[in-house]
Amino acid sequence: MADFSQSVKSGDLAGALLAIERAPAAEDKRVRTLLERWSERAAGYQASGRVERVSDALRWVLVDELNFKGDAADGMTAEGSYLSRVVAQRRGLPILMSSVWMLVGRYAGFKIEGIGMPSHFVVRVPEDEGLIVDPFNAGRSLSVAECKQVVNDATEGRVGWEDRFLEAVTEEALLERVLRNLGSVFVKSGEIEALFVAVKYMSALKPEAAEPRFHLARLTEELGSLALAGPLFEEVMERFPGTKFARAAKARLAAAGPTGRLSN
Repeated sequence: MADFSQSVKSGDLAGALLAIERAPAAEDKRVRTLLERWSERAAGYQASGRVERVSDALRWVLVDELNFKGDAADGMTAEGSYLSRVVAQRRGLPILMSSVWMLVGRYAGFKIEGIGMPSHFVVRVPEDEGLIVDPFNAGRSLSVAECKQVVNDATEGRVGWEDRFLEAVTEEALLERVLRNLGSVFVKSGEIEALFVAVKYMSALKPEAAEPRFHLARLTEELGSLALAGPLFEEVMERFPGTKFARAAKARLAAAGPTGRLSN
């Protein structure tokens, strides 16, 4: 957890993503080495004049040479949200495919922005006049009209277009989305311990938010650590008074018995 918090604080996106999957040191080094190697090739193509645009250099390396492409089936498993797996298999969810483009581009000295549209994540390349690129779909470029269509298709028309969908997101927002994706997978699969870990990372990412802290308490209770859950519920009540999570925490404590504390 300390590695994750330090990576977030220092802006180390690769480190934060690898911490989420609890990658060992050797795997961390392997992934970083590959990303840096690919960035050197992309930078070389750009510097040599073999390509005109930054996006073309990245596409040449990541798509044409390495065959990175999206896989919708990854949305059903945690592996599609794990950077080491995506780097090894060259498949993954839109947000992880975009993260690879962002990391390789940044290591090469290019500015690559993450764009978190509803239900689909893409990147923007400011050096290419703000060109929007879809790493999940072989790095194809997208017009604003095509972005609108992507959102409409991905949400089956449930979400109306807003221009703010094309604003760059922070790394914290990207990591939050990755953790929410993992949470959804673990809820569906019933993997409570894995869900607990994902929520714990979310709580570390958003220490001033009531929701992840409350869910951490509930999962602690569900896993049978009742003596630890009580103080967590009390913390929610004290730190976030007046919120629905404080009320829910109070109800859980009241349900524990006349002492108002959970106990084994």
